[in-house]
Amino acid sequence: MLQGNILIRASLDEYDYDWCEFEVTITKGRSETQVHFGSAIGTWKEFGLALQSYPSKATDYVLFESGIGGLYEEKLILKAYCYDTIGHTALTVNIDHKKEPPDDFRIHFSVLAEAASLNHLGRLLANWEVKNNSELYWQAYTS
Repeated sequence: MLQGNILIRASLDEYDYDWCEFEVTITKGRSETQVHFGSAIGTWKEFGLALQSYPSKATDYVLFESGIGGLYEEKLILKAYCYDTIGHTALTVNIDHKKEPPDDFRIHFSVLAEAASLNHLGRLLANWEVKNNSELYWQAYTS
């Protein structure tokens, strides 16, 4: 059963081809949210490599963070985790647009996903050749 999806769009910086602007759109049910951040083109690779063999035990988790050090950059945290001792998995999404009230926006939710679905996301991210205007699309599935 489809639980949600992630679409990542990349736009290379015209002056620094190792730097990229990412637009991440995450959907769960009828809800959709977006976050934008700049980072090196290989920023997703480590997260992808870790997800490919996730989990090895129920206490494992894999973390992706962007925008943590910047004062004004939107923040995205993705965390793959097991939510029970049997090994059922999900992906937590935390987004903070780092605005002051009344323009503040923070969101936190989880998307259920089989471990095999998270492994597939890992393969997609680890093998993604980020180019200008390239996209990566993943769907979270459970049985």
